[in-house]
Amino acid sequence: MKLFKSIIYICLITISLCSVAMIYGETRQSQWIDKFIDSFELTNSNFKFYNIKANMMIEKDIDMNELQNICLLIAQNLTNNKDEVCLKTEKSQVYVNYNDKNTGISIVGIKKNAKESYIIVDILNNKVYKNIENIYTKLENELSEYSNDVDINVCIAGEYTKKIKKS
Repeated sequence: MKLFKSIIYICLITISLCSVAMIYGETRQSQWIDKFIDSFELTNSNFKFYNIKANMMIEKDIDMNELQNICLLIAQNLTNNKDEVCLKTEKSQVYVNYNDKNTGISIVGIKKNAKESYIIVDILNNKVYKNIENIYTKLENELSEYSNDVDINVCIAGEYTKKIKKS
């Protein structure tokens, strides 16, 4: 009987720990951008620009046309004006660029070998940082369609022009 109770307690503790980890993971992923922006605003800093850099690896054999189509599709889904996207191809690399007065998007697709390809996305925005969560989520969803190995980094830059006190 003691063995049965011990097994039940171990199962309950394991299930509880898994539940806590899942809830923490969901909260952490959806709230970090809000906390990041709040901390930026609490300092009363003047916004300058933000930058999002993303890298992903595709671990399957794709040809250059497919890599080009993926890069174009990502760029078109991230921009408002799909006609302004520029494409350039060299050997085993694809370059896609989009620029308007507020945003610059650069995407590089690299076919390393038959089993590995990489896509690097760089988004620079110098006007508004309030929509960064929407852009981050859209970029994450776009890249997750092609790979499980996605790495996204965000930088918000500003300046504090008032006189700083020790406190």
